[in-house]
Amino acid sequence: MSTVAVLVSRSGSAAAIGDLDAEEITVIGPDAAAYPVELRPLPLWIDRLRTLAWRTVLGRNLVRLSPFDDSRRLWNALRRDASIAAVVRDADVVVAGDRDAVFSVWQMSRKSRTFGGGWAAVYGFAAAQWALEVSRTKE
Repeated sequence: MSTVAVLVSRSGSAAAIGDLDAEEITVIGPDAAAYPVELRPLPLWIDRLRTLAWRTVLGRNLVRLSPFDDSRRLWNALRRDASIAAVVRDADVVVAGDRDAVFSVWQMSRKSRTFGGGWAAVYGFAAAQWALEVSRTKE
């Protein structure tokens, strides 16, 4: 049985999910039906500061290192949820559906005690399809 967990940080990122040839697909993210993740809105002044900083290379790097980055906010929302850890632990493939979900999938792959270690971590749906085919040949 092939199960896939797809992490997304914004709606619309899992549009190509129907192309995956898996028996069970679970979407985890802010707009997911089964496993929603609550990303609290940033205060207005932080959001404006982030927007201004994003205009330069140095500013983008500083935002990426800050706790106000969308990828870090998603990871902070995911990491202590036991139901999401159980879904990821039971998955064969964990897919980062967009750029901001890559950090969370990477962190999950490093924390094998909580999230398990018997799954493949990939970025994008073409890579997910390839990982599913590889996992089927191993069975």
